[in-house]
Amino acid sequence: MVPKRKILMNEELVVHLKNPQTWKRFAFMFLFVVIFYVVAHLIVLVVFFQALLTLITGDRNERVSQFGSQLIAYIHDILGYLTYRHDDAPFPFSDWPQGAPVEPAPGDDAGDGKDASGKPGA
Repeated sequence: MVPKRKILMNEELVVHLKNPQTWKRFAFMFLFVVIFYVVAHLIVLVVFFQALLTLITGDRNERVSQFGSQLIAYIHDILGYLTYRHDDAPFPFSDWPQGAPVEPAPGDDAGDGKDASGKPGA
């Protein structure tokens, strides 16, 4: 004879297995694992591109830095979804993350009241 608790657990399992929301989430999770893989490789390309630009120009590119920050925020969103930290699916099912503001590079004179030529601003 099978204990009553075991029968209830099997019935609960069947209910969980038949839940379409669970299977929908699994499909999205698979999609975001693939996207994570692609974005992780894209971050590596951004790193090398930024390093190359720094070698050529002597300074980092702010747009590339901001894009890198957005990619990091996107990875954070994906990992939060994959680990059930939150239920909101990341981009393209929500807004693209803005990322953290890019801090001035060490030695930058940004915010010192001077324009790009180093002269005091008006």
